[in-house]
Parts: sequence; structure tokens; C-alpha cells
Amino acid sequence: MDKYLKEHYLFKDEYNTLDIDYKSVSYDKFLTTYLLPMKTNMEDGGTYRAFSVNAGKRYIYSYITETTGSGRTRANTRATSVVGSGLGTFFSSYMPDRTTIGLSIGYVYLESPATKAGLRRGDVIVSVDGVTLNKNNYQQYMSTLFYAGGGETFKIGYRRKIFDEKQGGYDLVDGTTTLTTGAYNNSPILNSMFIKDKKENKFNIGYLVYLSFDLNFEEDLKYVIQQFKAEGITDLILDLRFNNGGSVELARYLAASIAGTSHRSDVFMKMQRSSGADEYIRFGDGDDLNLNSVRIICSEETASASELIINGLRGIDFPVKLFGSRTEGKNVGMEVQEYKYGNKYYEFAPITFRSFNAKDWGDYADGIDPDVMLNNQNSSYEDDIDNVFPYAFGDWDNFDFNYPLYWALCDVQGVDPTTGEPVKRSGRSGMTRSQQDEIIRVPSVPLKRPVGTFGSLIYNKPEVENLY
Repeated sequence: MDKYLKEHYLFKDEYNTLDIDYKSVSYDKFLTTYLLPMKTNMEDGGTYRAFSVNAGKRYIYSYITETTGSGRTRANTRATSVVGSGLGTFFSSYMPDRTTIGLSIGYVYLESPATKAGLRRGDVIVSVDGVTLNKNNYQQYMSTLFYAGGGETFKIGYRRKIFDEKQGGYDLVDGTTTLTTGAYNNSPILNSMFIKDKKENKFNIGYLVYLSFDLNFEEDLKYVIQQFKAEGITDLILDLRFNNGGSVELARYLAASIAGTSHRSDVFMKMQRSSGADEYIRFGDGDDLNLNSVRIICSEETASASELIINGLRGIDFPVKLFGSRTEGKNVGMEVQEYKYGNKYYEFAPITFRSFNAKDWGDYADGIDPDVMLNNQNSSYEDDIDNVFPYAFGDWDNFDFNYPLYWALCDVQGVDPTTGEPVKRSGRSGMTRSQQDEIIRVPSVPLKRPVGTFGSLIYNKPEVENLY
């Protein structure tokens, strides 16, 4: 690691001035020990958000992790089946009784134990194994459910907002289920659907909720895009609110499918390394969706390869409209190396390049502002259109809770979302705000993403086969 950083780290000038005693530091603490205190590498990482238990503390993007494999890059050896609950990240807040704390589920993997147990996005977990969640135990249970191994069983008490036709509003209904963890396919396709105007045939919209640019699921992404193409969608709404990044190659493919064949030879991204050697990646081939514009839902969790798509498309003046909140701001990326030491394999991905678009612009280290600000991320809930974004108290296809989708749909049709005729598909037809329940958010545990999703990743062949 030390040798590679001295030669290739984007901020190697300062790194090479450090007094490195690598023999006394374990490999898994080496990067945080030496990179976190540096002053010139602020782009290698960020600070935890205000509502995290680590609020204000810095983290870094560069990482190393033990893997399995036999001389191939981790992109080819990472399992496409994992073990756990299948629950995504949580929004934690007090319930109306001001004692119970609820964990609203951000997303659920489609084929996971959580889905089989009947849990879905927007459900609020209020008890585990008969224990009501409160300020003293909710962080523990949040971590327990997220990191649970195989063969564990939990009795989950939850609350779900269900529409009452007679009263014309939502009731908070209690439910219980048994969740038994196990193996599941962790595809990053969280939801995909068509939204059509069946009466006048004015629009045929593809909606995709995409969690990460994971090379193991390259075919999953291509299948959905090819389905959109076969269906002849007129517009695309790309939901990247929980997408922390991943493979540059997959981001390039998706951007190429959006931009179309006429932009095949245009620059998608310029990589600028510390050596001064620039590399240009062009849009190339994709599955041309024949689009004139794209609408993207983004949040503070939208990072890296997701931001590459936004910046790359804007670099060729392709119309991109953003809905949500300010993105993470990761304008740097990694070239992934794999090392072998004895019988163990390690994936090592330090920051090695900055990214720019065709207009030579890449100044978004502080994030990219949305065109339609639905949540300004300040301490008040009163000035937001969507006061719990990127989370919700309903599922993806319920417009009463998926405000960004509703606003993007209205934009497709040229309708004012506050006064215009609402779109009908699922959920209720009106855009009347559900009551806020006087939400009091509490700090959430920062849950680690799977390795290889938080970054703009270029997968290289192993530079070192054996280290002894």
C-alpha cells in the first residue's frame, strides 16, 4: 500500500512527506492512520451528516478489504448472493408517543428475507423480539438488523400507513412479522416500472430505482434498459437517491444509453492523475433509448459514478433535470488493485484521479445542487417539500409518499405539481401532503456500504500476484 500510494495517490506530494512506520500499523488501519490527518486530500472523503452519530467527523473514500479469489479482480469474484436480512438503511425518529423510536425502512432488496417476511420500503419498525425501540436501544437494533448473519430469526413489530377509502386519509396500522435471515440475491435494481398514459397515449415513462453500479449485476441493468427500449419509453426517471457509485464502465453504459448513438464519440469523462497523464473515456456504445432528456432523483447519498452520469451528460449539453437534494460531491475516483498475500486476497482502492466532463468541468467536490430542491437539508422540516427525503413512509410506486417521482412526472407532462391534474397509477391521486406527525429525527448509525459501491471505480488487472 505504501509503495503504491507514493507512486499513484492523487495527493502523493504530501503523502511522500509523511514519516511512515507501516510495520507497526495493521493493514486495515493503515489508511485511516495516515490519510485522515492529511491536509491536501480533503477530496478523499467527507464529513458525516448532521443526523449521524458521527456528525462532523471525517471519513475517507480510499479503502482496502480482504476478498476471496484466485488471481482475478474483485469485480469477477464478488458473490452475487449474500447472507443477511435484506433491509436497507433507516430513517430514525420518535413516534407520536414521544417515547418509542421508529426505524423507517429506506429500501428492501427484492428477493431478500425481508421481502419474503412482507416488509417493504416505508414500513416503520418499532419493536424487535418484543422489545420496544427507544432512545437507549434503537441504535443497537438498527445495527443488529442491518448486519445480521444467516439463520437468525427476529419477531418484527412495525407500523404501515394504509389508505382508508372512507375517511380519505392514511391510518397508521400496526403489524407483526417473523424475519428469518438467509441468502439472497442482492441485485441493485430496487424497482423498475412503466408509467403510461393509457387514455391519450401522451407518455410512456420508464422509472428505475438503482442502488449501485455493481459489475456483478451488469446484466441486470442491461436487461432493464433493453426492456425500456423495447417498450419504447418516451422519458426516463432515474432514481439514484441511494446510489453511492461503483463501476465507471457501467456508468458509461447507462449514460451512453441515455445520450444515444449520436454522442458515441463524445467525451464522457476525463481522468486527471497526479502524474499529469490524462485519459479520456468516451460515451461509446449503449442501448439507445432515443431520449431527448432525462430526469434524475438525487440526494446527499448520490455520489461518484452517479455524479459522473450527471456531469458527463451536462458536458455534452444533454438536458438533465435533478430533483431532490444536494449530492455527496465526489469528483475523484479509484483504480482498483488486487493483491495476494499468502493465501489471502485484498482489494485496494486509493484515490488516484479527478474526473472532468467534456467541458473540462469537475468542480463539484461540495456536491451538485438539484434543479428542484425538495429538501434543503437544514435543521427545519417546515421549509421542505419532502421533509424526510430521501426516505419515505410509503413504497416506491405510491405518489403520496414518493414526492420526487410525482414532481418528475408532473415535469414530464408540463403540469404544476401543486395545482395541476395529478397522475394516477398507484397510491392516491391527490398531492395533499400527509401529516408530518411532528417528526423528531434522531441520530442514525452510519451503516457501511458493500465494498466497491462507494466510488468511481476502474477495475485493473492485478499488478502484484504475490506478496511474501
